Amino acid sequence: MHKTNPILINVPSELSFFKPTPTSQILHLGNKYDGGYVISRSVLNQTEELVSYGLGHDISFENEFNTQCRNPIKISVYDHTVRKPNWFVLFTLRIYKLARPKSTRSFYYKKWLKDYKTFFKTNQHIRKKVTSKGSNNAEISAIETIPTNLLNKVFLKIDIEGDEYEVLDSLNMEIAKFTGLAIEFHRVSLNFDKFKDLIIKLKKSHNLIYVHANNYSIISELGIPEVLEISFVRKDLDSDFVDLDKINTKDFDFANSVRRPPYILLFS
Repeated sequence: MHKTNPILINVPSELSFFKPTPTSQILHLGNKYDGGYVISRSVLNQTEELVSYGLGHDISFENEFNTQCRNPIKISVYDHTVRKPNWFVLFTLRIYKLARPKSTRSFYYKKWLKDYKTFFKTNQHIRKKVTSKGSNNAEISAIETIPTNLLNKVFLKIDIEGDEYEVLDSLNMEIAKFTGLAIEFHRVSLNFDKFKDLIIKLKKSHNLIYVHANNYSIISELGIPEVLEISFVRKDLDSDFVDLDKINTKDFDFANSVRRPPYILLFS
Protein backbone atom coordinates (compact mmCIF):
# COMPACT_ATOMS: atom_id res chain seq x y z
CA MET A 1 0.00 0.00 0.00
CA HIS A 2 1.21 3.49 -0.83
CA LYS A 3 1.26 5.92 2.06
CA THR A 4 0.78 8.93 -0.22
CA ASN A 5 -1.38 9.73 -3.21
CA PRO A 6 0.07 9.33 -6.70
CA ILE A 7 1.76 12.27 -8.38
CA LEU A 8 -0.06 13.15 -11.59
CA ILE A 9 2.27 14.36 -14.32
CA ASN A 10 0.84 16.21 -17.30
CA VAL A 11 3.24 15.45 -20.13
CA PRO A 12 3.82 18.60 -22.24
CA SER A 13 2.36 18.38 -25.74
CA GLU A 14 5.80 18.86 -27.30
CA LEU A 15 6.81 15.52 -25.74
CA SER A 16 3.96 13.59 -27.33
CA PHE A 17 6.44 11.68 -29.49
CA PHE A 18 6.67 9.09 -26.70
CA LYS A 19 2.93 8.83 -26.07
CA PRO A 20 2.13 5.11 -25.96
CA THR A 21 -0.41 3.27 -28.08
CA PRO A 22 -1.21 0.27 -25.85
CA THR A 23 -2.63 -2.96 -27.21
CA SER A 24 -4.90 -5.62 -25.73
CA GLN A 25 -1.85 -7.91 -25.48
CA ILE A 26 -0.09 -5.93 -22.74
CA LEU A 27 1.45 -8.10 -20.04
CA HIS A 28 3.67 -7.39 -17.03
CA LEU A 29 6.52 -9.83 -16.40
CA GLY A 30 8.81 -9.94 -13.39
CA ASN A 31 8.52 -8.50 -9.91
CA LYS A 32 5.77 -6.03 -9.18
CA TYR A 33 8.31 -3.37 -8.27
CA ASP A 34 11.75 -2.45 -9.59
CA GLY A 35 12.82 -5.24 -11.95
CA GLY A 36 9.60 -5.98 -13.82
CA TYR A 37 8.69 -4.77 -17.34
CA VAL A 38 5.70 -4.54 -19.65
CA ILE A 39 5.71 -6.47 -22.93
CA SER A 40 3.23 -7.61 -25.56
CA ARG A 41 2.09 -11.23 -25.24
CA SER A 42 2.55 -11.55 -28.98
CA VAL A 43 6.35 -11.65 -28.68
CA LEU A 44 6.40 -14.73 -26.45
CA ASN A 45 5.84 -17.26 -29.22
CA GLN A 46 7.91 -15.35 -31.76
CA THR A 47 11.08 -15.02 -29.66
CA GLU A 48 13.83 -17.63 -29.68
CA GLU A 49 16.43 -15.66 -27.71
CA LEU A 50 16.12 -13.10 -24.95
CA VAL A 51 19.17 -10.83 -24.77
CA SER A 52 19.36 -8.92 -21.51
CA TYR A 53 21.74 -6.05 -20.77
CA GLY A 54 21.89 -5.35 -17.05
CA LEU A 55 21.02 -7.83 -14.33
CA GLY A 56 21.63 -6.27 -10.94
CA HIS A 57 20.08 -8.48 -8.27
CA ASP A 58 16.87 -9.48 -10.02
CA ILE A 59 16.27 -12.22 -12.60
CA SER A 60 12.48 -12.24 -12.22
CA PHE A 61 11.81 -10.72 -15.66
CA GLU A 62 14.12 -13.12 -17.47
CA ASN A 63 12.80 -16.09 -15.53
CA GLU A 64 9.14 -15.29 -16.14
CA PHE A 65 9.71 -14.46 -19.81
CA ASN A 66 11.21 -17.92 -20.18
CA THR A 67 8.36 -19.72 -18.42
CA GLN A 68 5.70 -17.85 -20.41
CA CYS A 69 7.12 -18.92 -23.78
CA ARG A 70 5.53 -21.96 -25.39
CA ASN A 71 8.88 -23.35 -26.46
CA PRO A 72 12.25 -23.23 -24.65
CA ILE A 73 14.31 -20.15 -25.53
CA LYS A 74 17.92 -19.15 -25.08
CA ILE A 75 18.64 -16.39 -22.58
CA SER A 76 21.90 -14.44 -22.61
CA VAL A 77 22.46 -11.97 -19.78
CA TYR A 78 25.27 -9.40 -19.89
CA ASP A 79 26.36 -7.66 -16.69
CA HIS A 80 29.95 -6.93 -15.73
CA THR A 81 29.01 -5.57 -12.30
CA VAL A 82 27.50 -8.74 -10.87
CA ARG A 83 29.66 -11.01 -8.77
CA LYS A 84 28.44 -13.30 -6.01
CA PRO A 85 29.46 -10.91 -3.18
CA ASN A 86 27.53 -8.09 -4.85
CA TRP A 87 24.45 -10.25 -5.12
CA PHE A 88 24.80 -11.33 -1.50
CA VAL A 89 25.07 -7.78 -0.18
CA LEU A 90 22.24 -6.38 -2.30
CA PHE A 91 19.98 -9.27 -1.52
CA THR A 92 20.54 -9.31 2.22
CA LEU A 93 20.05 -5.54 2.44
CA ARG A 94 16.72 -5.81 0.62
CA ILE A 95 15.53 -8.75 2.70
CA TYR A 96 16.63 -7.05 5.92
CA LYS A 97 14.23 -4.22 5.11
CA LEU A 98 11.40 -6.48 4.02
CA ALA A 99 11.65 -9.22 6.64
CA ARG A 100 12.96 -8.51 10.09
CA PRO A 101 13.05 -12.03 11.58
CA LYS A 102 16.44 -13.62 10.93
CA SER A 103 14.87 -16.97 10.13
CA THR A 104 12.81 -15.35 7.35
CA ARG A 105 15.86 -13.59 5.90
CA SER A 106 17.71 -16.89 5.86
CA PHE A 107 14.83 -18.64 4.10
CA TYR A 108 14.59 -16.05 1.33
CA TYR A 109 18.33 -15.92 0.78
CA LYS A 110 18.50 -19.69 0.36
CA LYS A 111 15.58 -19.58 -2.05
CA TRP A 112 17.18 -16.77 -4.07
CA LEU A 113 20.50 -18.63 -4.26
CA LYS A 114 18.76 -21.79 -5.42
CA ASP A 115 16.78 -19.88 -8.08
CA TYR A 116 19.94 -18.15 -9.34
CA LYS A 117 21.88 -21.43 -9.63
CA THR A 118 18.95 -23.16 -11.33
CA PHE A 119 18.40 -20.35 -13.80
CA PHE A 120 22.03 -20.15 -14.92
CA LYS A 121 22.42 -23.89 -15.34
CA THR A 122 20.70 -23.51 -18.70
CA ASN A 123 21.19 -19.79 -19.41
CA GLN A 124 24.27 -17.62 -19.92
CA HIS A 125 25.59 -14.89 -17.65
CA ILE A 126 28.39 -13.09 -19.51
CA ARG A 127 30.36 -10.85 -17.14
CA LYS A 128 31.28 -8.20 -19.69
CA LYS A 129 30.19 -4.60 -20.13
CA VAL A 130 28.13 -4.03 -23.26
CA THR A 131 29.40 -1.00 -25.19
CA SER A 132 29.17 0.34 -28.72
CA LYS A 133 32.64 -0.89 -29.72
CA GLY A 134 33.88 -3.45 -27.17
CA SER A 135 37.35 -1.94 -27.06
CA ASN A 136 38.96 -4.22 -24.45
CA ASN A 137 38.70 -7.70 -22.90
CA ALA A 138 36.28 -6.50 -20.21
CA GLU A 139 33.84 -5.24 -22.83
CA ILE A 140 31.77 -6.67 -25.64
CA SER A 141 30.21 -4.69 -28.48
CA ALA A 142 26.43 -4.69 -28.63
CA ILE A 143 26.44 -6.06 -32.16
CA GLU A 144 28.43 -9.10 -30.97
CA THR A 145 25.67 -10.00 -28.50
CA ILE A 146 23.01 -10.34 -31.19
CA PRO A 147 22.82 -13.68 -33.06
CA THR A 148 22.81 -12.75 -36.74
CA ASN A 149 20.88 -15.89 -37.69
CA LEU A 150 18.04 -14.97 -35.28
CA LEU A 151 17.70 -11.22 -35.75
CA ASN A 152 13.94 -11.39 -36.21
CA LYS A 153 13.58 -13.77 -33.23
CA VAL A 154 15.36 -11.66 -30.58
CA PHE A 155 13.80 -9.72 -27.71
CA LEU A 156 16.08 -7.13 -26.11
CA LYS A 157 15.87 -5.86 -22.52
CA ILE A 158 18.14 -2.98 -21.48
CA ASP A 159 18.85 -1.51 -18.06
CA ILE A 160 22.44 -0.24 -18.12
CA GLU A 161 22.29 3.04 -16.21
CA GLY A 162 22.77 5.57 -19.00
CA ASP A 163 24.82 3.59 -21.53
CA GLU A 164 21.64 2.65 -23.41
CA TYR A 165 21.85 5.64 -25.78
CA GLU A 166 25.23 4.80 -27.23
CA VAL A 167 24.55 1.06 -27.27
CA LEU A 168 21.18 1.35 -29.02
CA ASP A 169 22.59 3.73 -31.59
CA SER A 170 25.38 1.25 -32.40
CA LEU A 171 22.88 -1.50 -33.24
CA ASN A 172 21.77 0.55 -36.25
CA MET A 173 19.33 -1.26 -38.56
CA GLU A 174 19.46 -4.59 -36.69
CA ILE A 175 17.19 -3.12 -34.04
CA ALA A 176 14.28 -2.93 -36.50
CA LYS A 177 14.09 -6.73 -36.68
CA PHE A 178 13.75 -7.51 -32.96
CA THR A 179 10.42 -8.93 -31.78
CA GLY A 180 10.33 -6.32 -29.05
CA LEU A 181 12.30 -4.21 -26.61
CA ALA A 182 11.96 -3.17 -22.97
CA ILE A 183 14.30 -0.24 -22.27
CA GLU A 184 14.97 1.76 -19.14
CA PHE A 185 16.07 5.23 -20.23
CA HIS A 186 18.12 7.15 -17.63
CA ARG A 187 18.89 10.86 -17.26
CA VAL A 188 16.39 11.73 -19.97
CA SER A 189 16.80 15.51 -19.66
CA LEU A 190 20.59 15.33 -20.02
CA ASN A 191 20.29 13.02 -23.04
CA PHE A 192 17.10 14.49 -24.44
CA ASP A 193 18.17 14.83 -28.09
CA LYS A 194 19.49 11.26 -28.15
CA PHE A 195 16.37 10.03 -26.36
CA LYS A 196 14.06 11.70 -28.87
CA ASP A 197 16.03 10.48 -31.88
CA LEU A 198 16.02 6.89 -30.60
CA ILE A 199 12.28 6.89 -29.88
CA ILE A 200 11.50 8.25 -33.35
CA LYS A 201 13.84 5.69 -34.93
CA LEU A 202 12.35 2.78 -33.02
CA LYS A 203 8.79 3.82 -33.88
CA LYS A 204 9.51 3.31 -37.57
CA SER A 205 9.61 -0.46 -37.03
CA HIS A 206 7.94 -0.94 -33.64
CA ASN A 207 4.83 0.18 -31.82
CA LEU A 208 5.50 2.00 -28.56
CA ILE A 209 2.96 0.23 -26.36
CA TYR A 210 3.70 1.51 -22.88
CA VAL A 211 5.64 4.04 -20.82
CA HIS A 212 6.23 3.55 -17.12
CA ALA A 213 7.58 6.39 -14.97
CA ASN A 214 10.15 5.16 -12.45
CA ASN A 215 9.31 6.78 -9.11
CA TYR A 216 12.84 6.37 -7.79
CA SER A 217 13.80 9.21 -10.14
CA ILE A 218 13.23 12.95 -9.80
CA ILE A 219 11.04 15.05 -12.08
CA SER A 220 13.29 17.09 -14.34
CA GLU A 221 12.97 20.58 -15.74
CA LEU A 222 11.27 18.97 -18.76
CA GLY A 223 8.34 18.18 -16.49
CA ILE A 224 8.80 14.42 -16.69
CA PRO A 225 10.71 11.84 -14.60
CA GLU A 226 14.38 11.35 -15.34
CA VAL A 227 13.93 7.58 -15.71
CA LEU A 228 11.37 6.09 -18.09
CA GLU A 229 10.75 2.42 -18.86
CA ILE A 230 9.47 2.11 -22.42
CA SER A 231 8.17 -1.01 -24.15
CA PHE A 232 8.05 -1.75 -27.88
CA VAL A 233 6.67 -4.54 -30.06
CA ARG A 234 7.46 -5.06 -33.74
CA LYS A 235 4.60 -3.71 -35.85
CA ASP A 236 3.81 -6.93 -37.68
CA LEU A 237 3.32 -8.82 -34.40
CA ASP A 238 0.77 -6.68 -32.58
CA SER A 239 -1.46 -3.83 -33.68
CA ASP A 240 -4.59 -4.58 -31.65
CA PHE A 241 -4.66 -1.08 -30.18
CA VAL A 242 -6.88 0.02 -27.32
CA ASP A 243 -7.60 3.47 -25.92
CA LEU A 244 -5.04 4.46 -23.29
CA ASP A 245 -7.80 5.98 -21.17
CA LYS A 246 -9.82 2.77 -21.17
CA ILE A 247 -7.25 0.25 -19.96
CA ASN A 248 -6.85 -0.71 -16.33
CA THR A 249 -3.20 0.06 -15.66
CA LYS A 250 -3.45 -1.43 -12.16
CA ASP A 251 -3.04 -4.84 -13.80
CA PHE A 252 0.45 -4.12 -15.12
CA ASP A 253 1.77 -0.77 -13.87
CA PHE A 254 3.49 -1.05 -10.48
CA ALA A 255 5.55 1.55 -8.64
CA ASN A 256 9.27 0.81 -8.49
CA SER A 257 9.35 1.95 -4.86
CA VAL A 258 6.42 1.18 -2.57
CA ARG A 259 7.73 3.78 -0.12
CA ARG A 260 7.33 6.68 -2.54
CA PRO A 261 4.25 8.05 -4.30
CA PRO A 262 3.81 6.50 -7.73
CA TYR A 263 4.00 8.65 -10.85
CA ILE A 264 1.13 8.65 -13.32
CA LEU A 265 1.81 10.13 -16.76
CA LEU A 266 -1.08 11.99 -18.36
CA PHE A 267 -0.87 12.54 -22.12
CA SER A 268 -3.07 15.01 -23.94
